[in-house]
Amino acid sequence: MLLQINNQQKLQQQQAYDYAALQSNKRVIKNGQNISSQIYAQKKDAQKRALTPVKTSGQKFKQYTSPQIKSIKTMTNVYGGNQLQIQIKPQNKTQLPPIMTQSAVPQGQKKSVFIGKGNNDQLIREFFEKKGWNVLDSSLKFWTKFNFKWVQTINEIDWQFFHDGQQIVNHIQNISIIATKSGLVQTIKDFESKDKFLASSYGIHSSQFMPETFRLDVTRDDYSIEEQNFLNQKNTGLWINKPTNFNCGKGIQMVSDIKKFKDEFTRLKSQSYSLRQGKSIASTKFQVFHKKCIIQRYIESPLLLDKKKFDMRVYVFIACTDPLLVLYNPGYLRLSMNDYNKENVDDNNEKFTHLTNAAIQKKHPNFQKNKENTIWSVERFEKYVMQNYNVSLKQLDELKKKIKSVLTYVIRSAEKKLDKKQGCFELLGCDILLGSDFTPYLIEMNHNPALHLDTVVQSQVIPQVVNDALEIVMQIHEKQEKPELAIKGEFNTRCFQTLINEANNFCFLRSQKQNLQQVGSQEIKKDLTPVSTKDKSLSTFQTLQSQQSMKEHS
Repeated sequence: MLLQINNQQKLQQQQAYDYAALQSNKRVIKNGQNISSQIYAQKKDAQKRALTPVKTSGQKFKQYTSPQIKSIKTMTNVYGGNQLQIQIKPQNKTQLPPIMTQSAVPQGQKKSVFIGKGNNDQLIREFFEKKGWNVLDSSLKFWTKFNFKWVQTINEIDWQFFHDGQQIVNHIQNISIIATKSGLVQTIKDFESKDKFLASSYGIHSSQFMPETFRLDVTRDDYSIEEQNFLNQKNTGLWINKPTNFNCGKGIQMVSDIKKFKDEFTRLKSQSYSLRQGKSIASTKFQVFHKKCIIQRYIESPLLLDKKKFDMRVYVFIACTDPLLVLYNPGYLRLSMNDYNKENVDDNNEKFTHLTNAAIQKKHPNFQKNKENTIWSVERFEKYVMQNYNVSLKQLDELKKKIKSVLTYVIRSAEKKLDKKQGCFELLGCDILLGSDFTPYLIEMNHNPALHLDTVVQSQVIPQVVNDALEIVMQIHEKQEKPELAIKGEFNTRCFQTLINEANNFCFLRSQKQNLQQVGSQEIKKDLTPVSTKDKSLSTFQTLQSQQSMKEHS
């Protein structure tokens, strides 16, 4: 039987695995979890190394007896690669390395940060190098003694050995509840069905900002209520099919014949047993939607800029979960390369028309020549719509409030579920599509937003967002014992606006509701204020005009 970890055994096991990761950069299986990127060359070498006292830069462990390895077994993982499974005998308390019981990183040692490769990691590296931090080598991917860790995926964080409140990582453990397509749908539906009173108190509902969406799973024999509702939908309009756990536009398909799609889905459901067994089935167009996906009604009348479809890449920054602090940045706009045409959904170049993801648009043959026109600043957008759609500043202000209200509502829907570990934060890239009537629709939220600086606008926006986010995180978590003290009041930030700050009892949605109530109260007071005979005619005219306006809008 594998070792059941208690506090004492956990420290012993951590010592052995930390050493293996640091000295050899080999692969070990820790309770069935893969913790490094390569496999041991020989079993005996692994045992010999794990029994040797550890010495690291900046500190030396006292001599102690390392845990005895009971056995080392070679196993084959699901990908066909070899891995090792190590069983460790329980040891006496006197054999524990004493420094491991205090903190993640010894006091007085130079602060260290691990930065995972990819997604413009140089931007993060430059920030910490300017701070004088020690940037750990990329081979120390599973080294657990760090002050700060920045990686692309949640799976790159060993949560079992994360020191809550003493270390900082750039992900929240269960952020998938809003940062995956299916998770976002499920979280909002749960909130609106199980906490109806609170959800309704915000004066907003998901039907106002989310396209009609259904989750499909062809590996299940039975049909969920959502799947039944989807099959009962009229066979009209355009739809879009998206795999649940992919990003960058991977696997997305436009669906013009929804009846054909339903038929194919039903056929795949009938072969669910074969799919669960991993067996191949007859290839079809819709098989690429994988085993789990969402089918979403397509917004056929989007607002256009220079005849092109676009979306707004905005940022939601969850700086702290307890107390909750959520900030917002308006980001930039992403335009498609091709002019919008809803008749070309079956064309080979449909993605360059209907999907605004940068990863998709980069594949267009003319992207390099026209890339600056695919990314707009918020200022350019506002100027354009004021000139071409006759939009006023007041209307633009209302649009901004609607977008912030939508994002605040989504975070509130997930608030009770979010993991509350101290030292965890999340920078989310959120995609907002505007309808032709300027209604904002939330398309998705991404926990690993692209940080590449391909255009001038991105070079102006992204570094500022990232640097401000890191500064705020460090400001908060320097007050580890009482983080709520660090997030009271305003922040010295250039680019973020507050959506939620529990320490100050602030919620953007609540503030908007209060403002509306105050305006209404002031209007009532005006109506009750006596007017002179001279002003009666004017007052009567204004009242009649207001009533007529209400009739026209009702």
